[in-house]
Amino acid sequence: MTEKEITSREVSQEEFNRFIAEYPHPLERNVARMFEPEQLSYNDFSDGKKWPESVVAFVVLYEAYPKDGQEPYRWKPNRYYIREDLAPILGLDRSP
Repeated sequence: MTEKEITSREVSQEEFNRFIAEYPHPLERNVARMFEPEQLSYNDFSDGKKWPESVVAFVVLYEAYPKDGQEPYRWKPNRYYIREDLAPILGLDRSP
């Protein structure tokens, strides 16, 4: 059995938030510190899915927070991604 390649697409923060809010299954969040910068992933573990197939969306965390708890020092905006095959399901298909 050949594994299907999972691809993602970059979206705006607004599209990302809508995708997460409308996603039809419960999602679990996880920070993957093995990446630089770190990534916040949203995982759908329904139907026995396992990582990385469980990842439906993720945020590349470019924000840096000072240790004193002040507002974040943003050295680059966060980048937002959703799985390409799930974008049309929630009306985020950009094809003409």
